[in-house]
Amino acid sequence: MDVAAKAYQVVGYKNSGKTTLICKLLPLLTEQGLRVGTVKHDAHGFEADVPDTDTWKHRNSGSVFTAITSGDRTAIMMERPSPLRELIREAEKHCDLVLVEGFKNEDYPKLLLIRHPNEAEELLKLSHVDAIAWWPEAEKLAAFLPLPRRTALFSIGDEEGLLRHLLRFAND
Repeated sequence: MDVAAKAYQVVGYKNSGKTTLICKLLPLLTEQGLRVGTVKHDAHGFEADVPDTDTWKHRNSGSVFTAITSGDRTAIMMERPSPLRELIREAEKHCDLVLVEGFKNEDYPKLLLIRHPNEAEELLKLSHVDAIAWWPEAEKLAAFLPLPRRTALFSIGDEEGLLRHLLRFAND
């Protein structure tokens, strides 16, 4: 691959729909000819690639590179934590786009998933917010919050809009 893969973060609190959304977008992005990889942060310990876990779902949804890391280990069979940049460098060998699940404090473009109104204020403090996908119960807040300039706004179920947004990002 001549050009480095682009990394795009999907960030939100637990149960905000990060894995579900990524798994819906993976086949759509793949159908557009992109080789898409995923990197997931796990704040707890994990067992790699057990059926019905997030990494298993990523792989079975079309990811050509899947990595997961926590404070204890990294799955690409390394028994140590790995910085996100290192995982993205590895993914670049295989992918056009890397969807990063989590790693809230890293400095890559971010899609925020905001499910509950009380989550918005803290998430909007993060750097490099590029887009927001609102759950219905939080969407009514959008008009009252100071959103970063040029932030794309979506409903959580707008997979076609999110797909177009990611394709623009991947092809820039």
